[in-house]
Amino acid sequence: MRKKPTGKKPPTKAKRSRSKAKKATPTNTSPESRSVTVAKKNIGYFRELFADDLPGTLEVRPPFQDHPIAVLLRHAGERLFYNLSSMRPPDSIQEDLIEIMKASGVKDIEQQYVEARRSARGILFDCATNQAMRYLKDEDGAMNKALYRALLIEDPGIQISSEKVSEFLADGIGSGGSKFLKRLAEDFKNAETRADRLGVDDQRWIMAANWTNPHCPLWLMERPAIFQACKALPPRTNMTQEAVNNRLRGKRFKRSSQTPITAAHAQAGVLSINGYEIKGSVFTSLHGKAYPAPSFQPNGYQIVVRKK
Repeated sequence: MRKKPTGKKPPTKAKRSRSKAKKATPTNTSPESRSVTVAKKNIGYFRELFADDLPGTLEVRPPFQDHPIAVLLRHAGERLFYNLSSMRPPDSIQEDLIEIMKASGVKDIEQQYVEARRSARGILFDCATNQAMRYLKDEDGAMNKALYRALLIEDPGIQISSEKVSEFLADGIGSGGSKFLKRLAEDFKNAETRADRLGVDDQRWIMAANWTNPHCPLWLMERPAIFQACKALPPRTNMTQEAVNNRLRGKRFKRSSQTPITAAHAQAGVLSINGYEIKGSVFTSLHGKAYPAPSFQPNGYQIVVRKK
């Protein structure tokens, strides 16, 4: 008995070949090795300690801390971190806004500050360790080797001051020979093409480093003000409003539930902020107030209050 025609044409030989080829193509890449997964988990643990910034957690400055994470953070300290962003000087726009917001009924503003600072420190940690994370797979999850490699690339002179980095270099040459040296040469070549040898995202860094800066509290600003402030902060970057929005989109930067700073006024021709605009009648008492000059704003700054 003959089958009734279905109306569908049989697949051509070319289509059958393409179909077989498609099935033969793997749908995903090889899974991460267990050692790499464990190393990432360990680095994540140090990230949480650094973000907490509590006494007795992860101290990076005392010289007795020789763990490679601490060494890397200490070594990158001058480039990446502003101690000012962890301080609470009483005569600052951040402190005044926090006190007025508390008095006006925002009872959890102190906890919001803690969360904002914690989020920024976590992002700063990522900036410092990002290059080492790229090396983890090459080093088959050997966290210390990946960190020593990042340290050596960031500052070749560290091999003189760090016995551990010297050992990493000697062991690598001894076991890997020319292959190890070739890989290092490629690392150095890549580093030399970057503005920063650690491969830091300058735009993410400038936001994180100033997120809870008492004289430039980005976490209390509306998005246009964050953009205006970042453009006026050193170092000079190609920041755009879209870049700010993209970095805020993932919500890793924790912001205040209220963002009273609506604008930041830059001083013409220099990287400096000379004033802020604030919305809301509760902040009227700050109108015209002049604050002392932090290092990055040599002439100080004043407040202009805009009522709703």
